[in-house]
Amino acid sequence: MIISEVEVEAEKRGIIDQYIDEEQVCFVKSQTRDSVIFELCEHLAGLGQVDDCKGFYESVMKREKLVSTGIGFGIAVPHAKLEDVDDFIIDVGVSKEPIAWNAIDGMPVQIIILIGGPIADPKKYLKILSQITLFLRDEKTRLQLIGAKERYEVAKLFEGW
Repeated sequence: MIISEVEVEAEKRGIIDQYIDEEQVCFVKSQTRDSVIFELCEHLAGLGQVDDCKGFYESVMKREKLVSTGIGFGIAVPHAKLEDVDDFIIDVGVSKEPIAWNAIDGMPVQIIILIGGPIADPKKYLKILSQITLFLRDEKTRLQLIGAKERYEVAKLFEGW
């Protein structure tokens, strides 16, 4: 059986949009990497998706200290595997101002996708990370995220992904 590029592309889509709606969008006000990560952790805690905001933050920062999650092109994907979650949690942070992140390309960051996932599901964890990277490789998408004025505009961009 021959698999078409369309089928391969369809296989890659449809995971992350189930975790992102308007509530999972935060126009961050913080100006440093660490404070942005904490702001997003607090945002998820305020939504009732994280019970231990400080513990989540510490897990993300521990991962961040191993290697920067600034993946280039103005994007950071801070993430951590957690023992106390049954499913994935994602928060999309957008900053109107560039934030120094020590990204691999040396550029500041304006799009931050915070992910927490269960330790027991590494395959799905990697699939989500891969899908986010694939989604954000398009410059037009990145510019639309940064230019969004309302949370629903950001959430709508993730539809189908």
